[in-house]
Amino acid sequence: MKKILSVLLVVLLSVGALAACAQVSESGSAGEPYVPAEVVEPDEASQPEQETPKSEETTEPEPDYSPDFIPIIRPFKPKRGNVVMLSRSFQNTLIFTEDAIWKILDYWTFSEEHNGDVWQLTEPTRMMDSVVATDNIERVIGNTHILTTDQTLYFLDFERGETVRQVENVTSTYHFHFGTLYNPLRYVRAADGSAWRVDSAEAQRLPDDIELFDGMPREDSILDIVSADKWFDYNVRTSSGLFVVTEDNVLWEFDSWATDAVPSIIKEDVQVLHWGFIITTDNVLWQLPLWDDREAGFQKIMENVRLFDNWLIITTDNDLWGFRPWNGSGPFKIMDNVQSIQSFFGFITMDDTLWWLPGWRMFEEYQEPVRVMENALRTWWNWSESEYILTTDGSLWLFIYGDDDFDFVQIFQAAS
Repeated sequence: MKKILSVLLVVLLSVGALAACAQVSESGSAGEPYVPAEVVEPDEASQPEQETPKSEETTEPEPDYSPDFIPIIRPFKPKRGNVVMLSRSFQNTLIFTEDAIWKILDYWTFSEEHNGDVWQLTEPTRMMDSVVATDNIERVIGNTHILTTDQTLYFLDFERGETVRQVENVTSTYHFHFGTLYNPLRYVRAADGSAWRVDSAEAQRLPDDIELFDGMPREDSILDIVSADKWFDYNVRTSSGLFVVTEDNVLWEFDSWATDAVPSIIKEDVQVLHWGFIITTDNVLWQLPLWDDREAGFQKIMENVRLFDNWLIITTDNDLWGFRPWNGSGPFKIMDNVQSIQSFFGFITMDDTLWWLPGWRMFEEYQEPVRVMENALRTWWNWSESEYILTTDGSLWLFIYGDDDFDFVQIFQAAS
């Protein structure tokens, strides 16, 4: 596989006004008041400058790479369209606008400075009209399938530019990588007990008694190999690893990964399950019992918690706290008025401002947050120290960061 750059983030040393857009990035800390930047509606004048064709006599200088920053080539003007959602896989990115599905293929080029391949942005290609309303999409599977909220599976046939309806009432999904990661075999089982192979446009019916399993690391849940209806009659709210939370706020734990695994109740009044932590209905954050110290039981972390994600906590009064237990310390406050956590990248405050937490990874030292962009809706991680950013008007940006430099590229400009 291609060598992928480390995703460890570091502090930005200096920040200036961006010429590519009216949104402003500047260094800030939790103790400083937030001063909104002037917002200018995007137009042709505000778009990133396009590269002009070079004559045959022109010699392009060698790129000046800093140790961690990857300059992104701008080979295209921003596309017109209101972006609704995005899905990343290890080989491409799917962008869902209000009326179409677009694809960005991952492209890599060798860099001596980075001693390996680095990712470069390529132009989005319109693949097909969107026939499934994005509000009805429960999840995108491997960028080849869509599972809707009514548990109907659709196949994305990019060769024909069609979205194909395959199987209804899906209860479990499986994948088996035979020889290559690029052509996985995919299977599903439906509520009536039928089994299907679905890695091509035409779903193939399999014997009902066939044993399905995952041939690579499993999804993230025991329910991918044990049917939900067998134990919970489909009343599952969420699951992670061997743990399952049902709609009646009961936390279950399976005794193994085997297909004949048996669950048992270990706690009630649980509303949220995330990794090895739960939030109970009284808004208390707990750590699940550790495998090597089961007798210690549940460990109470913090009260008045409404959200926990990637070692960040949002309280019921919208304060943001960090939690880094490997340092031997408890939660610590970062900022007020926070609405959402954006994976390992950072968070969005109540005024729709996106903040970046440099180096927010395990075993790294805490560093002050950096203000990135206004009017932010959500983010998605991308290769090579970069992050997709969706703004409230439906525009899509790519934020590229490094040791001593950063940049923005607009990919989609919201249609008026």
